[in-house]
Amino acid sequence: AAAAAGAFATVRRNRDYRGDRPYLEATLAADPDVPRAHFALAQIDAYDGRLKSAEAQCRAALRLWPQYRKARELCSALESAPGLPVNSYHSPR
Repeated sequence: AAAAAGAFATVRRNRDYRGDRPYLEATLAADPDVPRAHFALAQIDAYDGRLKSAEAQCRAALRLWPQYRKARELCSALESAPGLPVNSYHSPR
């Protein structure tokens, strides 16, 4: 019975966290000071064409970790191509 309950909880959790976005959003809801989670959301947003959100997440990552090279590169790409999808960055999905 305990094994069945554990399996059910795992299936439910997996359904709740389909894809990276829900997992990252839950991470940031629990602790908004995780720069890698902000950066990963920025990548997903950039890939999906949500450029304003991508830039905001990128800036949050840099505010928390100013030396974060990958975040700086993505922010620079977003600033240099406003309005255009940034497909040069691999989505972490």
